[in-house]
This record gives sequence, structure tokens and C-alpha cells, in this order.
Amino acid sequence: MPQQSINIVGGGVIGLSIAFEARRRGYDVRIFEKSAFGGQASGAAAGMLAPYAEVEEDPDDFFVLCQDSLRLFPDWKDDIQSVSEQPFEYTASGSLTVFFMKPISWLLKRRWNGKVALVLKQNGGTII
Repeated sequence: MPQQSINIVGGGVIGLSIAFEARRRGYDVRIFEKSAFGGQASGAAAGMLAPYAEVEEDPDDFFVLCQDSLRLFPDWKDDIQSVSEQPFEYTASGSLTVFFMKPISWLLKRRWNGKVALVLKQNGGTII
């Protein structure tokens, strides 16, 4: 059986990640990029993996996918570093969300659904 090939349009983080995984699975891979690899949207996104900052009031299937991806990322990063023998810059640092509205505690509790949260109430300085 001839080797199957995959053409990928875009050499950003997502395109290169797809190419890496496809190649590991034995596909012949071609990447088409109009400028520099890793530029465009990949350079603008700052490389953030922040599913908790993106979720609205009710987590949906996309949020669950993003959360699973974040959980799997450290092992995948190690695979990339091992195969490429190149350093891989990654810092698991968390996120800080700042709210400037008075009646926010109910929304924060609902949005974060049990995640660690720190709220400073403007009137009284109470920490919840």
C-alpha cells in the first residue's frame, strides 16, 4: 500500500503540531506556509493555554476539549523536545482574572465551578 500524504496549509503552532503527529503516524507531510513558520496568529497568541479564561458561564464541549488538551500538553511537550533535541520553552503559571464590578461573587463562583478563586470586595476588603 502506498504511503498516504497530507497537505497542511499554515505553518503556525497548530499546523506544525498536526504535521508532527501525522508524521509520527507514518504519513508523508507537506506544509504550505506563505511566510515564516510560527508567525502570524501563532506569534500574536502568546502561546497561551488558558481554558479557564475562555469559558463562559456554562462549560461546553469545547471547554472540556481545551481542559483535556491542557492536561495532556506537558507530556506532548516532552515528546517534541525528545524528538527534536531542541529546548522547548513552556511555563505553567496560571491565570489571573480581574473583575471591576460590585455584584461579582455569584458570577465568579458559577464561572469557575469549584476552581480556586480569590475575590477582593471593594467595600469592606473581604476576601472570599
